[in-house]
Amino acid sequence: MSVLVQAAALFAKTMHDGQVRKYTGRPYITHPMRVAGQVTLHKIATDELIAAAWLHDVVEDCNVSLGNIHDAFGPQVASAVGWLTNPSKGSHLPRAERKEWDRRHATEAPHYAQVMKLIDRLDNLWEIDPADKFATLYCKESSLLVDAIGYADTKLESEIRSRIEWIQQLKTPSGGAT
Repeated sequence: MSVLVQAAALFAKTMHDGQVRKYTGRPYITHPMRVAGQVTLHKIATDELIAAAWLHDVVEDCNVSLGNIHDAFGPQVASAVGWLTNPSKGSHLPRAERKEWDRRHATEAPHYAQVMKLIDRLDNLWEIDPADKFATLYCKESSLLVDAIGYADTKLESEIRSRIEWIQQLKTPSGGAT
């Protein structure tokens, strides 16, 4: 592992310290760790993109600026994190408008960022509780995101659609949760 990736992993671990995943209660760092692992295995992998995967949520969730990322990790990592950061974060617009804004941002992103966004979304779908009423909305938003950028990686698109279908089946009366 490169020094850059090690530094990004340590920074992400420090910034996410004390945070937990909503549905599992696991330390939050497990999410960027998995996303970074999947980026590492993908053909887009570079040290800068793996570092960005570790850092992909620190701007949204940890009061870290893109300027901080740029200063600590360089312009390529900061650019990637910028593309992965939802521009609507902190906006007071209605959720549907914020998510539309975020999808437009994703459609304008470079290919590598679209792939990383799909990896991130798939990981989130694996952790969501199908019984939670938010799962229905999150699946709808995920489907819209895949409609917008799924072409970036058709294998990930297929995996996301399959996971959404599985969650939706669990929510039907014949599938269990209501």
